[in-house]
Amino acid sequence: MSGGRVACGAVACSIVVAAAISPAAAENAEKISPPSVVVRPRFSAETLRATFTHREGDGLANPACTVPVGEQTRQAFTDLVGRLFGAPPPDGPGAELEVSLAGANVDYRMGGWFAVVEHRIALTAVTGAELGRWSVQSDEPIVGEDERAVPSAFARAAEASAHKVEVDLRRSPPRWVGGTATEPAIAWAPRSPYSIYLDVGSGLVTAASGADGGVFARGGVAVHSFFVQLTGGAWSTMYAPGRANVGSDVDLSTIAVGLETGPVYRLGRAWELRAGLGVQVLHGHANQTLVVKSGPFGNGTTETSFPFTRVAPTLFASLLFVGGDPARSGARLRMGVEARGYFGTELSYAEYPTSSKIVEATLGFFVGFELPWGARPTRPGVSGR
Repeated sequence: MSGGRVACGAVACSIVVAAAISPAAAENAEKISPPSVVVRPRFSAETLRATFTHREGDGLANPACTVPVGEQTRQAFTDLVGRLFGAPPPDGPGAELEVSLAGANVDYRMGGWFAVVEHRIALTAVTGAELGRWSVQSDEPIVGEDERAVPSAFARAAEASAHKVEVDLRRSPPRWVGGTATEPAIAWAPRSPYSIYLDVGSGLVTAASGADGGVFARGGVAVHSFFVQLTGGAWSTMYAPGRANVGSDVDLSTIAVGLETGPVYRLGRAWELRAGLGVQVLHGHANQTLVVKSGPFGNGTTETSFPFTRVAPTLFASLLFVGGDPARSGARLRMGVEARGYFGTELSYAEYPTSSKIVEATLGFFVGFELPWGARPTRPGVSGR
C-alpha cells in the first residue's frame, strides 16, 4: 500500500543535539536519577533529516505535505530526557539516550488512516555500559482532512513512543552511584504487529447429553488488528443412551478442522481480546457396542459405526496473555482461554429413535508461542509500503 515515503540524507554519523528542553517538563516531573547524573539525548544526522512525504492521490484525502518526522522524534525524546533526568549542561561527560528513527509510514485499517512510527532507543552509561534497549512502534489515528492532521498524528505517535520508554524507566530505573549506573534498567521490546502463532490446549465440550473433555489446537497469523487462524479439535460425546442387555451408549467420536478470522484488541503490553467468526468441518462416527446372542452358552458383542460429516458456522471469543521477550529473540509465550459456539450441528440416524447435536460449545485453555514475521515500517530512505 502506498502511503508516501520517508526521505533523509545519506550521512549516518551520530551527533549530540543540545535541543531545548521544556523548563516545565524538566523541573516539575519527578526525576529517576540524582542531580549529579547527566544524560543527553543523541540523534543521528540521518534521523534528524528524516521526513515523511504525503502526495495527493496515494489514498489519504488530506492535502499533500512533508512531515519532519526526524524533528518530531528529537522533540519527543529531548522532552523525555528532561522529564526523567533534567536538562543536561552543554559540556562534560554524561550518559546518553541514543534514538534512531527506524520507520515512518501511514496505514489504513479499521476504517481509518493511522500514522505509524518505529524507534530504536539505547541508554548507555558514562562507562559505555548498556543500561537498556528498546524497539518501540506506535501509531496514532489521522483525525480530520486538513493540512495539520497528518503532521499532528505523527507528532502524537513520536510522543507515544517516548512515553512507553518513560513508563519502563520509571518502573525499573537504574541505581546510580556517583553518576554511574550499577544496575541496568529492564528494557522492553514491544510485540510485533506481524506474528505467527501456534497454541495447544484442552477443555470442555458441551452437547445435549452434557459436558465431556476435548483437546484443541490453533495456529495462524496476526497483522495489526486482525488475524486468521486454522483450528482443530478432537473429542467424544454421548449421542444417545444405551439400553440394558442391549447395547452401550452411542458415542460420537469427532474430529474438527476449521478456518476463522476476526479483530484483535490489545490491552496494554501483554493482554489482548479476540473475537470472530468461522466455519468448521466436523467429521466422525457414531459408535455403539451391541450385545449379540451367540448361542446357548452365552452372548457376544458387535460394534456398529455410522459416519457423519457436518459443516458448522462458529462464533468465538478469547482472552490472551502474551509474555515478554527476555532473550530478544522475538519468541513469546502465550496463554489464554477461548469460548466457541457452534451452529447447525444437529444429527439423526434412522437406527436410533432420538436426534442430538454433535457439539454446542467448547471452552478451551491454551498455551503456545508466537514469533514475529514479515514487514516492518519503512526504514528512512526507503519508499513507503
